[in-house]
Amino acid sequence: MDRQKKKRRGEWLVYSSLIKLALFILFLIVAAIKMQYPPILWTFFVDLFVLFALYQLLSLLPIWRAKWFSISFYLIFSIVLLFSSINFFVYVFSGSYISPLMISNLSNLKDLSGNFGEYALAIVVVLIFSFLPFRMHLSRKFPYQLILLFAAVGIFSVQNSVAADSTPLAGYLSYIKQNQQISNLNASIVSETSSEQAKIYKAFLRHGIPSAASHSTLRKPNVIIIFTEGLSKSVLSYDGGKLTPNLNQFAKDPHVISFTNYYDQTAATYKGVRGQLYSSQQLDNGYENGADQIKQNFDTKLISIQSILANAGYNTTFINAEPPQKIWTSYVNQLGFQKVVTETSNLITFGSTTFVSDQQNYQLLLKTAQGLSNQNKPFMLADYTFQTHLSVDASLKWGNGNNIDLNHFYNMDNAFGKFIQQFRSSPLSKNTILVFTADHASYPDSLFQSTFGKNQKTFIAQIPLMIYAPDLTNKTIDAGNRNSLALAPTVLDLANETQASNFFLGNSLFGQASPYEKISVLPPFYYNLNQIEDGNPKTIESSSVIDNIEEFYKISLNEKKKDLAVPPADD
Repeated sequence: MDRQKKKRRGEWLVYSSLIKLALFILFLIVAAIKMQYPPILWTFFVDLFVLFALYQLLSLLPIWRAKWFSISFYLIFSIVLLFSSINFFVYVFSGSYISPLMISNLSNLKDLSGNFGEYALAIVVVLIFSFLPFRMHLSRKFPYQLILLFAAVGIFSVQNSVAADSTPLAGYLSYIKQNQQISNLNASIVSETSSEQAKIYKAFLRHGIPSAASHSTLRKPNVIIIFTEGLSKSVLSYDGGKLTPNLNQFAKDPHVISFTNYYDQTAATYKGVRGQLYSSQQLDNGYENGADQIKQNFDTKLISIQSILANAGYNTTFINAEPPQKIWTSYVNQLGFQKVVTETSNLITFGSTTFVSDQQNYQLLLKTAQGLSNQNKPFMLADYTFQTHLSVDASLKWGNGNNIDLNHFYNMDNAFGKFIQQFRSSPLSKNTILVFTADHASYPDSLFQSTFGKNQKTFIAQIPLMIYAPDLTNKTIDAGNRNSLALAPTVLDLANETQASNFFLGNSLFGQASPYEKISVLPPFYYNLNQIEDGNPKTIESSSVIDNIEEFYKISLNEKKKDLAVPPADD
């Protein structure tokens, strides 16, 4: 009886080992198809080699015959293998290992639900692969096992200390280190006293904006700013520009100025939108403690483009493209606009996220602008369009419709084309500054890189910036690797609203660059826009500018309630 049980167990172990091997081969095939950076495959092999060698050595110990020990080690081994596999597949799908930026955006996970089926299947396969029992004893000779382990540890050490790419397991150590750096910065922020914070406000206080757009003749022009979700400049040149014909035609408009070598200052959307409106940097998103804390976190003395224009007699409005999203809706309600509008009917549901489609959004934008123009007051209208978000598809297809990225960018351009045609033929075009840009660059996941090329490696990349005004003359301006901290001061410069005091980190793109416009931030990393290598900015460890940015973090969000003993910037 015992012999039959052992035989059946041995047969089952053979079958499960074959299944595990087949799943491993499947891993390699999927990774080879999706990944744009094959060397990461080797790093996964290194992790597996170490685990394999350790298993070989421990299986020789006398205590291995104790059932509790072999089962305990099997569970530990499987869990470690699971963690390595998870981080490996995170890299396969996203282009990087797990990072603090990913974790901070987990509250918006449903926005990625367009790929839910793919992610769910990967999770199931990884779980089966990690926990399936297997037979892998190669030799019972002790020296062989020890040599194997020394070799594995040596390769692992070299890979993670000398080579350019760390292994998936070592990727967790990098995450812990990055997270600790952010935690240390947060600790210094919440410990700041009111008097210390008041000094920081005074250090960053500016009395006005250096004006350089002297050619502008507009008087109290309306201002429309369109923040497109995740749009890198490279998208506009796909297939010779055929993917986005309307945007490329807009750039040729006689009254449009286009900027090149213009980068996002940070990511993702929460930081990108608020950061551009306030010309500021912030360490946290501001919603980490829940939607109910956003109002307190935004209770600062910072000045935004919308508050400056409101004080100048403008109506200010923001269009919310995700009304069912509680955190985002709370966020935009605290950005300081006088009014937030949205659509409540005919919303689009894709995966588990519900939103205003780009087609519907641009219709709402035109309708809202026309309504505001009838109120005999200048207006500022900001709009965030959502449907180009990672993993979100569109009903309007590009080609055979199999590529989500191509579909949603093509659809966005089509919606913009309809809007701009109506805008040009309306009275709005006579006295309105229209800005088209992005909240941040496209996230360079495997699909984006396979579609638009391998050049973009980080979330910091060139983004489009096109500005229409009836008194402008068409030209292309090299921004000189400046970032989107320049947006608010540039628009205010064109609108001739440059007298208000503020805490802006950026300057107008028509004038001299601010040093802060040369450093983009994805905490805890800082990217030096003066050092671009193969189209990607290099990270920088320290500088006086970074020190100042970290001081600015202490006033950009009010994460610990204080009585701020500093006068408003408008005083």
